[in-house]
Amino acid sequence: DAIVDRDLFERVGRQLKKNCSHKRTHDGRRYPYTLSGLTFCGVCGERMCGKSSTGSAGKVGYYEHLKVNVLQASRTERLPKHDPHRIPSEKVEPVVWGEAKRFVLHDDFATDLLSRARKMQESRNHADEAQKQKVKIRLHQRQIEALAERIGRLPTEMDATPLIDELKRLQGSKIDAEAALVEIERNEPMGDEPVSFESLHVFRKGLKKLVEKGETDKDIQTAIIRKVVHQIQILPDGIEIHFHV
Repeated sequence: DAIVDRDLFERVGRQLKKNCSHKRTHDGRRYPYTLSGLTFCGVCGERMCGKSSTGSAGKVGYYEHLKVNVLQASRTERLPKHDPHRIPSEKVEPVVWGEAKRFVLHDDFATDLLSRARKMQESRNHADEAQKQKVKIRLHQRQIEALAERIGRLPTEMDATPLIDELKRLQGSKIDAEAALVEIERNEPMGDEPVSFESLHVFRKGLKKLVEKGETDKDIQTAIIRKVVHQIQILPDGIEIHFHV
C-alpha cells in the first residue's frame, strides 16, 4: 500500500525537479562571479574557481587556482604558491566585460576576430589535407614493398599477372597522392579572401539590446559574457580572452 497519497507524491516530485534546475541569482548575499567556469590558468591549464574572503573593506572576491587548493587541503606543509595563484575579481571582471561589449557593439573588433579565426581554420584545413596525403603515400609504399616481395617469392610455374596488375594500381595511386601533396604544398591558403560576416552580425545584433541592462544587472552581464567568451586564461603578466567566433 502507498505510504503517502498521490497528490503529495506528485507535489514532492515537482519540487525536487524545480530544485535541480534552480538558477542561483546574483543577490546581495553572495559575490557575483560573472566569470565562473570560464577562468583557467594560462600556464598549466587548470581551472581557477571563484572564492571570497572578508576583510576590513568587506567581502572581496577573487579567482584562485583550484588544483593548488585541493593539494594543499591534504597536506600539512605549505606548498609553494602557483604563479598565477589568484587574481582579484575586481581587476579581471571589468576588463572581460569591457572586451565583451566591444565584441558586441563594435563591428571592426568583431570583424577582425572573425577574419583571424577564418585564417586559422584555413591553415588547419590545409595542414590536415597535406597530412592525409602523406599518410596515403606511406601506406601505398608499404603495400608496394610487401606485394613486390610476395611476387619475388612466387614459384616460377604460377601466374603472377594478377599481383603485377595490383602492383601497378598501387604505384599509380601513390603517384596520384604525391602529385596531390605537391599541389597542396604549392597552393598556400589565401589569408585575405573575403569572409562572411552576416551570421555573426545577426548574433551580435540580438545582444546589443541587452548590453545596457548588463551594466546594472549582473545576471544579464554573466549571460552575455558566456555567449561570447569561450575561455579566459590567467597569465603571470595579464590575461588572454578567447571569443566564440
